[in-house]
Amino acid sequence: MQTRHRLDGSLNDRDGLGNTPLHWLLINGHLKAARYFIAYYAKYGLDLSAKNREGNTARNITLLNSHHALAQQLLTAEIDNCIRALRLWREMGLNHA
Repeated sequence: MQTRHRLDGSLNDRDGLGNTPLHWLLINGHLKAARYFIAYYAKYGLDLSAKNREGNTARNITLLNSHHALAQQLLTAEIDNCIRALRLWREMGLNHA
């Protein structure tokens, strides 16, 4: 995944089943690599809410496979992503709600 990123490839591309590289890491048990990319999701521009054709996000996959610590890490990253977006909207003057 790091090589793909260095070569300006998207880490949100999907395979025939709609899985992103993060989905693939989790489905295939590459938990250490998944943990790393979740920790640096913003750096790599990962779409944490991406769903595959079965409708599963990366967090759904972790829960289905009883990887609760990873699910917690993903939830924390998702919340962080929302906070980043809110801050950006505020800086851009888009908080008209």
